Amino acid sequence: MGSRLRLPRRPDAAFAARQAVDALSDQIEEAALSDVRLLVTELIASRVQRPAGTAAAWVELDVELNGDNRLHVEVKDYGQRWAFEPSPFTFEPEASSGWGLYLVDRLADRWALERGESHIRIWFELDL
Repeated sequence: MGSRLRLPRRPDAAFAARQAVDALSDQIEEAALSDVRLLVTELIASRVQRPAGTAAAWVELDVELNGDNRLHVEVKDYGQRWAFEPSPFTFEPEASSGWGLYLVDRLADRWALERGESHIRIWFELDL
C-alpha cells in the first residue's frame, strides 16, 4: 500500500504530509507512527522553508508500506539549488535548525540523501 502526494511549498505542507501518514494508522503501531510523523514533518518543513529559487512550486512525498513489514518514505525536491552538504550533527541546545537529518539518523533503520540532476531525494525506512 502506498501513496504519493505533491505538496505545495506552503506552511501547511507538513500537516498534509502527516495526514497521508495517518492513513496508515490501522496498519502501524502508534509508537512507530509517531516516529514517522516526526520525521515526515522535519523533512517536509525543511524543504518548503527553503526559498524556491529555480525549484518547483511543490515537493513530492511517497509513503509505501511493503509486504515485508517495512515502511519506506521519501521526499523529493526538484530544482537546481543544492549547495548544501549534510554534515555530522553537533548537539547545540540553542540551535533552531539542523535537526531533521539528525532525527532521521537516530530513528530510521536505513536512510540516504541522494542527488539527481534536477532533484534531491531523501528517503528513510523503518522495520515495523
